[in-house]
Amino acid sequence: AMASLACVTANHAAASVEATSVEDCRADLKVMLSAAPPLVPEGPEGSDMADPYADLPVEYRGGRCVLGQFSTPPLYMAPDMQRRFIIGPLSWQAEWSGAERIFPPSALSLNVEGFRQEFSASEDMAEMAYIQNVIQGRQNGSLQLEFRSDPQARSLDLTRLEITPNGTDRLVLSAKLTDIDLRDIVGGARVSPDDLLRIGVTDIELSLTNRGFFQSMVGMWLQAVYPRMGETP
Repeated sequence: AMASLACVTANHAAASVEATSVEDCRADLKVMLSAAPPLVPEGPEGSDMADPYADLPVEYRGGRCVLGQFSTPPLYMAPDMQRRFIIGPLSWQAEWSGAERIFPPSALSLNVEGFRQEFSASEDMAEMAYIQNVIQGRQNGSLQLEFRSDPQARSLDLTRLEITPNGTDRLVLSAKLTDIDLRDIVGGARVSPDDLLRIGVTDIELSLTNRGFFQSMVGMWLQAVYPRMGETP
């Protein structure tokens, strides 16, 4: 029995990849960033752009990959305005199925201590960029994500998803899902509505803290209500 257990353990180790060095962490980061299109700038069609994240100071400490705060290259929103994302510090521990890193990982523990946007614009749009930067400066978000998936068993254990999008509001979710292959949903495969309807939820916990939702929506519902009540007082 012990020999069989050792064999299973060895087979699992051979079938998965985890970071054990700075080089492994760089490989993790490259795959995860490439799966986040808003963070990867697009050059002219057919051009060969250098990897803008190749020289980020990634470290390997205490079994986790660690990266300080970094910013994306400018990402164009319109001809006269562009933005970049300010992300981090962050740390992660990922496990990949098979010998290669193919997104998504089979298990991930990710902690992002901050993320926000920064805007720049031409003179004509400078006021708009300034307003957006003031808002973003007060809305530094954070993210914690922990999950483990099993493609063979078609199951997903979402241990924790905690998002603080603006420094005050918070969403915390944990769930156990069945009949789901995370690679199909996140990896870009075509998923039919029937596939989504077959997903089962055996356990779920959701917590939402909101300290300003209705205040933030005032500008929208006032415009809808007051025209029916006459002139705005």
